[in-house]
Amino acid sequence: MNKGFVLLSLVIFVHVQGCATSKAQKEQSSIHYRLGVSYLNEGDSTSALRELMEAEKFSKEDPQISNALGLAYYKKGEFDLAIQQFKKAVELNPQFSEARNNLGIIYLEKKMWDNAIDELIRASTDLLYPTPEYAYTNLGWAYFKKGDPVKAIECYQKAIEKNPRFPLAHYNIGLVYSSLDKTDDAVAEYKVAIRYYPTYLDAHYNLGLSYLKLNKKGLALDAFKEVVRIGPDSEAGRNAQNYLDLLK
Repeated sequence: MNKGFVLLSLVIFVHVQGCATSKAQKEQSSIHYRLGVSYLNEGDSTSALRELMEAEKFSKEDPQISNALGLAYYKKGEFDLAIQQFKKAVELNPQFSEARNNLGIIYLEKKMWDNAIDELIRASTDLLYPTPEYAYTNLGWAYFKKGDPVKAIECYQKAIEKNPRFPLAHYNIGLVYSSLDKTDDAVAEYKVAIRYYPTYLDAHYNLGLSYLKLNKKGLALDAFKEVVRIGPDSEAGRNAQNYLDLLK
């Protein structure tokens, strides 16, 4: 969780519902789709892309395949191609809020805040979307980066209402409080994030920074030591070690 928004969710659907013209074509599409999903889950975006492109040949208008292709292109850093596939997915199925959330994420990556907001509002307000806390958290990030901390906090609070144990929403609202110099409130949210995700590196690091602002050196040292323990070779780990050296 090193970003302020929810990374693209893994594809979990296994039923291909496209307009293949025969049972054999449907079976071929399903086989390649399942393989593509498996490769995505393993982090092999190249093999995933190859299999999903094969699946699309047998079922050209299946929104699940388009969504999965969008994920594969995203993993390869091909954001414009990912946008094309996510747009196709929601055109084929306007109620496909997972794909709409994914489209919003690409807009976040491209810093197209208004485009992201439009898509994420639709995803977050879909009563049938099983994980609206993702969309609300992403929406909060869009408002935060656009310079509207009040709206960002509202979105994060809605995410927490939907799932009180979602650590990224707590962490992000902590970032907003930190930006507003509400350091005590930020500390409280970072600690909640850590409670639900004990190895949350960035939450520990920002907790340490917040304790420094509050002149609580001992607690800051404890937080930075935890960062180094969890991720000694990470950027946060190296920065935390620098603070530890300075604060000795």
